[in-house]
Amino acid sequence: MDEDTPQNSASQKQPSSGFDAIAIEPFVKPARVGEYLGVDPATVVRFAKTGIIPGHPLRVSGQRMHWRFLLSEIRTTILAKRPKSQDH
Repeated sequence: MDEDTPQNSASQKQPSSGFDAIAIEPFVKPARVGEYLGVDPATVVRFAKTGIIPGHPLRVSGQRMHWRFLLSEIRTTILAKRPKSQDH
């Protein structure tokens, strides 16, 4: 068999670009974060504006801001602010 056949070249792996779309966490809207935290979406936006939780503002149509969040960042922030347990 010839190694330069189309079957062999098609089955070879392409070099990785380092970008794996499956592993990327999606940004979510304030409503989803509100469900996760058990608060109103307006509270989520207020928490982000005051720096209580991390958020990513997207300026759309001039002055209007759309906030997006990564749940992993929210979780990490909440856990970091949690009081340390006192094991005595």
